[in-house]
Amino acid sequence: MPRFTSLDYAPAETRRLLRERLLRHLGREPQSRAPGHDGPVLADEAMVCLLQSFDMGFGAEWARALASYDAALPADGDEPPLQERLSAGWARLVWGRVKVSMDVGVAFHRRRAHAGAFASVLDERFVENYRLTPEAQLEGELLTIAEGIEKGEIEFRQLSCRSPEWVAARLWDQAISSRDDVTTLRTWVDRWKVLGAPEFAPSKAWDGEAGERFRQAALKVIETEEALEDWQGTNARFIREMALVSGTEPRVIESYFPAPPQTLVDRALWLDDNYIT
Repeated sequence: MPRFTSLDYAPAETRRLLRERLLRHLGREPQSRAPGHDGPVLADEAMVCLLQSFDMGFGAEWARALASYDAALPADGDEPPLQERLSAGWARLVWGRVKVSMDVGVAFHRRRAHAGAFASVLDERFVENYRLTPEAQLEGELLTIAEGIEKGEIEFRQLSCRSPEWVAARLWDQAISSRDDVTTLRTWVDRWKVLGAPEFAPSKAWDGEAGERFRQAALKVIETEEALEDWQGTNARFIREMALVSGTEPRVIESYFPAPPQTLVDRALWLDDNYIT
């Protein structure tokens, strides 16, 4: 999501620790390139039109990951359902996408023979597919680029534009959909990431109805997303993942794992603890 400024009111040390933690553990999408680098530099309006012309599919989507996993299950039925794998800490479902922690992913790539059907989920989770919508109205060079993207000959991230922040804002306020705004927000976030995840202030990008729709959709995701954990839930997940990676019972890890403290500053220090990370 775009950058918000709530951390600016936290103590400087807390801000530093939280930002270091986030930068280390969250996937960073590359920023849009300067003109003249990997691919064509499109006009901002052309980039908006191009992004709006595609349906995007991702291997990490739950339905797709589940289908890949089920298809890879052995005939003898010796492996549990994918949902049980998630409960055991192999992965988690966040806003409809399967997320595998870096440590778990590395561990299972090293022990691929023991991953079983889950190896298919690991292989598919970064796959992206782009299909032109029936409503797409492109022509000339833009159509040629779009067809190259659809065929896999051109990567979206090879393209750049001059004002990615403006493009990101237009992708939201021009979104016309009969779907609910939360679904529209999911599509917008996918396009924003493909654009290079440009940082901008929503309060400056939108006013009136567009800004209010964005805020309400974002708040609804925060309120309803089951994967958003409290501190105790985060602690329990870390323990499950560490136990899985080390091949140890969770109760053993728990005995050595410090519980999250009570104050904000101490929690920031807890997150920055090398033993935890």
